[in-house]
Amino acid sequence: MKARDVCEFMPRFFLHYCDGQEWTRDESGIAFDDAEAARAEAIRSARSMMAENVQEGHLRLAPFIEIEDEERRPLFRIPFGACVQVEY
Repeated sequence: MKARDVCEFMPRFFLHYCDGQEWTRDESGIAFDDAEAARAEAIRSARSMMAENVQEGHLRLAPFIEIEDEERRPLFRIPFGACVQVEY
């Protein structure tokens, strides 16, 4: 079986970004092994975006990533603030 064939059987998930007011919708989706893999990728993406913001001198914890399945049903909402542990 070719890699392309395997990908055709993997479920597709949509990772939408919201900055707290405006949405950036994922219209194409990404194939993952399962919902937990999509959730892990959303957390990695949120941390990466926060790291870029910190490099620019600011950090916003209000944004979130919402994950939908192939049928566009919401599965998870990943708040940026829940992706990091803030210590003082």
